[in-house]
Amino acid sequence: MVIKIFYFVIALFSVSMALIAFQSPYLKQISKIEVGIADMQMNGVKNYEINSSGINGLYEATKALRINDDDYFYDFKGKILRDDTVHNLRSDEGIYKKDEIVFKKNAFYENSNNLNFSSQEIIYDIKNGIVKSDVDFVATQNKDKIIGKSVKYDTKNKQIYAKGVHSWINLK
Repeated sequence: MVIKIFYFVIALFSVSMALIAFQSPYLKQISKIEVGIADMQMNGVKNYEINSSGINGLYEATKALRINDDDYFYDFKGKILRDDTVHNLRSDEGIYKKDEIVFKKNAFYENSNNLNFSSQEIIYDIKNGIVKSDVDFVATQNKDKIIGKSVKYDTKNKQIYAKGVHSWINLK
């Protein structure tokens, strides 16, 4: 008798677990899980961008991962030479996707025209030469200081567009 009750409880437990497992919320959550496994890992990365006229850029990172088609960089530093301006970018993390590099955590941009800004996220559009941040930023040029909600800097035309701005301009 005890064995029959034990088998009945086991059968009841098995049927209830099968019903719970095949309910739609559990099934949807299982199918959404995506595991990104690194295709490649590099340590002590140093990359030179070279064309026929010379070196256009130097990119360094302590560690880099390639997951699917995206590159992830840690302790990233980049020096880019475009036209007559030197652009320096650095951050704790960087993600390279298609034609954009997203700098996250302590992102900093500086160029040879004494313009620099810092933010928690900076996006550099390689194709169009646009540096932007959609989160709070602090920008300085010479002794002038700007604090704002978002910024966009066109490196080709050397123009800044900013929103939610508070600025301190030194007139001397």
